[in-house]
Amino acid sequence: PTRRSSDLVDENSGACFVSGQIAGMKQALGAYSESDLYGRGAKRNLRIAFDVLPLIGCRMTGIGYCEAGQIQALAQLHPEDEFLLQFFSRKDEHIKIERLAPYLRDNMKPHWAKASGYVYRLVSNFLPVSYRHFFGDRAQVTHFFNYIVPPNVAGKKIVTVHDMVYKTFQSEEHTS
Repeated sequence: PTRRSSDLVDENSGACFVSGQIAGMKQALGAYSESDLYGRGAKRNLRIAFDVLPLIGCRMTGIGYCEAGQIQALAQLHPEDEFLLQFFSRKDEHIKIERLAPYLRDNMKPHWAKASGYVYRLVSNFLPVSYRHFFGDRAQVTHFFNYIVPPNVAGKKIVTVHDMVYKTFQSEEHTS
């Protein structure tokens, strides 16, 4: 089914938090000077990549809607930055790009690796296969939405953990 930005529950979901993280990273990476922090200087562009696996599947889940809201809001809040929407694709890239179409803006570009994401995730559980081998060093920040940060990712990393229910039960002992 076709997805539209109006289908999102909250387009700014989590964007302010991530925007704050990005501002902190810009400062740490030297993208802001001291005068920039006080509004007197010009911002330099930052290249931010998102793992968009939750957006390109056949069926969108809550994680996909959360990611869609965040990337759209961040693109709006930071038009000076470039956003790379990264995914693995062994075939049918055009279908995945069509699924991304509702979320694309002028400062967003699809960026795919010609490989199976399933095989990559499976193999990287046992061997530290470099993410950079597939996506290069273009990104200064890469954001992952499904708990896992692969080995050897270029730049700074952000990971979103959506479900913290395990924290509720961590101190309880389970008896049979």
